[in-house]
Amino acid sequence: MFNLISNSPLSDVLAPKLSPLEELIVQWESFTSFFNSDQHPEQELCKCRIESTNLSNKLSIMCDILVQEQAKHVRGKVDRTAAGICASLEYALQNKIFDTLSVLALADAPLGISPRIMLFFNRILFDCKVQLIPHRTVHSALEKLILICGKIPAGPYEPVEMLFLGCITDLIYRNPPFLNFFLSDSYPLLNSLLSLLCSPDSEIAKRAGDSIIKLLCVENENADRLIIERTPFCSKIINQIIVHYGEIPRSLNAQELETAIYMFRNDSISSPDSSFSNSVRKFLCFLKWYILFDMIMYHIPQTSNLKETMLKHFKMDFLQSIILPDLIGDGFASEFDAVDNVFLTTILLSNCLRNTESFILFNCIGEFLTIPDPQDPIIRDKHHNHRLMSTLLKRCCLTEPTVSDDPNMPNESQRFKLASVTIQLFEDIISRPSRKLVNKLIVDHLRSRHYIDLESQNNNDETIDRYETIFDKLNPDSIAELSVIQDEIRKLPNMLQQTIVPIESNKLNSILHYFTSLIPAEFKFQVDQEPNDYAGYVKEAIKGEQLFLTNCFIHWQHNETLDHVTNSSNNEGDFLRMIFDNLNAMLSLPYDINLQVFSLVAKISLIPDDYINEYLLDPTISLNATSRSLFTILHKLVEELQISVKGIDDLRTRLLFTKQRLLHNNTEHDNGLRISNPMDNILQCLIVLDEFCKELACIIYSKNQIHVHQQSDTVSQPSTMTEV
Repeated sequence: MFNLISNSPLSDVLAPKLSPLEELIVQWESFTSFFNSDQHPEQELCKCRIESTNLSNKLSIMCDILVQEQAKHVRGKVDRTAAGICASLEYALQNKIFDTLSVLALADAPLGISPRIMLFFNRILFDCKVQLIPHRTVHSALEKLILICGKIPAGPYEPVEMLFLGCITDLIYRNPPFLNFFLSDSYPLLNSLLSLLCSPDSEIAKRAGDSIIKLLCVENENADRLIIERTPFCSKIINQIIVHYGEIPRSLNAQELETAIYMFRNDSISSPDSSFSNSVRKFLCFLKWYILFDMIMYHIPQTSNLKETMLKHFKMDFLQSIILPDLIGDGFASEFDAVDNVFLTTILLSNCLRNTESFILFNCIGEFLTIPDPQDPIIRDKHHNHRLMSTLLKRCCLTEPTVSDDPNMPNESQRFKLASVTIQLFEDIISRPSRKLVNKLIVDHLRSRHYIDLESQNNNDETIDRYETIFDKLNPDSIAELSVIQDEIRKLPNMLQQTIVPIESNKLNSILHYFTSLIPAEFKFQVDQEPNDYAGYVKEAIKGEQLFLTNCFIHWQHNETLDHVTNSSNNEGDFLRMIFDNLNAMLSLPYDINLQVFSLVAKISLIPDDYINEYLLDPTISLNATSRSLFTILHKLVEELQISVKGIDDLRTRLLFTKQRLLHNNTEHDNGLRISNPMDNILQCLIVLDEFCKELACIIYSKNQIHVHQQSDTVSQPSTMTEV
């Protein structure tokens, strides 16, 4: 009988349903009564756990009431108030329910209530169809909860704390003005995230890093000032890089690094059970912090003072104080003892550069390594980099004889080892250089154009022969790909302001003819494959130029082009001299070193600059008697090789077998042809030189086609080159 009554409409009359507001009040009073000192003394509260109570259930019910009524309110099923807030939510705000919950979370009594309250706030903030953070009672409650997060290292609440902080960060990222509500005192939100960033749980640390980057993306001068003046953020990030760098064993095997980095970048390292050695894992810990710093620098707004401050900390505390002594070899009894440490430091720097996204950080490192800081004549600081560039260049230059009987100097094997990694470091630097770096290393030494023989040059300009080149018969696929890249580059910002002067058609064909015909026909062993070779090199050159323009050139300020003009009569500068000297000594250098030098020249050739185009890539210019250019050096090498190969029987067959061994890294002989080491080196040089001439011609062709296309879209502008 009672069951029938309860299921009939009469029950609504005898016991009518409570409104959402009334239900909220009932649940809240029941919730707070638990903390009545008569029912549960303070000693009992501290001992009991949340699982032994029904507080979690009541929090869930109250949350459902608030979310559901607010959703109905927004849909218009109840009368709207002026504030757009439902009655239950308005009651919660006026009666400081949120503030009370935050105080209970601070006490965490009963044990475990703190994460339950954080989850309550998470749902309220995300599921309520109204912005609650601007309400004072809400953001003040959130600030109290933020103070709890990260307080206990590796604490049991870390996952929930990270979820809570991530929720707040996401809301700030979507609504940047909300950041102003969390800038009190010493920026507790950032400090809590910084604590979780050091969590031993890699997933929590990763999410904390992502949340920090989101916070720093928000442009806010007050936040930047607070971070710089009132938080340890800048120094803590740099200190973590320094600490983990110091933990890398000097015995680290360099061959393991590339595989480890690849897996790290592809999130393949998921557990401590990885097959990597302890040394590699310590390197990866360092790389993780470096990449975080790089991401911070990449996402911070360009106008932020924080970016400049962090770069200053990085340069002074890490590059100058830690990297510079290791790279120079300070602290060792002799250069011989320092070789392994210098070798490892150089490799680590190269890997850092290759894993750097931020253009400004990349060039902070690049300029530190290549451009000496102004030297104070009064204050001598051992951490100044005034002798670093000269030291690096000296390591690369292998033309000086080895002092074999000096035990304090590196032997020949160690010299080649250091030269290889240092040339690779220069190649990494030159792949994304700043305008300032290009000027200092190369262009400033070419502005005077003292290498030009004026009288002969004027005669050459009047008579330019027309040559037919292999590029006149380029396959349609390469032409179509070039057209697509041209259209993409055309849309890049700042491209219409560049003033690279394209080469006139007849002169371009003449330049290409010089390079494509530099190797005599009798030294070419796969003539039928040349069209395919050129098509492949053209594709690589197009992509290389596109990468340089999109990743580097668009960051250049065009008005920097004429800065730092020098009247020095030194045509080459120390950097190009090192390259040219190594090219001259090609026949006496190892195959790997020759490859690296040519690769470095190819990277320089991609740089869109009129002086580089003329001095390095134009064989038609008339040089004076004391100057040399890239083409004259290559021409001299060909002449030396012509003499060296005399007397070698079946040259083309030997060249073919040598190339196959180089491509497949196979040292075995083929068809009974045994090649002695000196002969092998000559054949390798000939093959490398032939391939480089093809690559260089394709770079010149592709580079010119791209800039001809850009020039046709803008008003003709004068050349930036200085008249002699």
